[in-house]
Amino acid sequence: MSPADLENPGGAPGLCLRVLRWHGRCLAKEAVFNKKKLRYTLRPDRRLKKKVEFDRVYAVACRAADPHLVLYARTNRLGPARMGLSVGKKMGPAAKRNRYKRTLREAFRLTQHELPAGLDYVLIPRPKAIPSTKLFSGSLRRLAPKVARRCKLKPIGDESEI
Repeated sequence: MSPADLENPGGAPGLCLRVLRWHGRCLAKEAVFNKKKLRYTLRPDRRLKKKVEFDRVYAVACRAADPHLVLYARTNRLGPARMGLSVGKKMGPAAKRNRYKRTLREAFRLTQHELPAGLDYVLIPRPKAIPSTKLFSGSLRRLAPKVARRCKLKPIGDESEI
């Protein structure tokens, strides 16, 4: 692999795309972080599922918002970023709420390596937002550093909470 086959997409430091070539044609691009292949799966341990976990995030009240998304965050001592979704009934019928949840999960899955690690995030779509993965991914990339700066300044309490 030559240095020309690694491209930095302007994302996180150390994040590159490895270009797989065959007879000079680009076949595929895969993400490489510090020479390790990144996994773009959303494992169950990267999800907030229990009410207690959501309540802890809301209690710290580190939040940032834009016209499409409200993002709450809280520091965790687990390492990777974790995500929880909150889509209320005012978003519409169940089919529409499920579409929002699917697109938010996909946006988080695609951007999880670019987000600040060590935080629990709760994502809440705005009622006027269009359920688009590209739109939500852009919002996550903009809002996560803001909320991380705000959240790092607040203490998280004793270690028995987690």
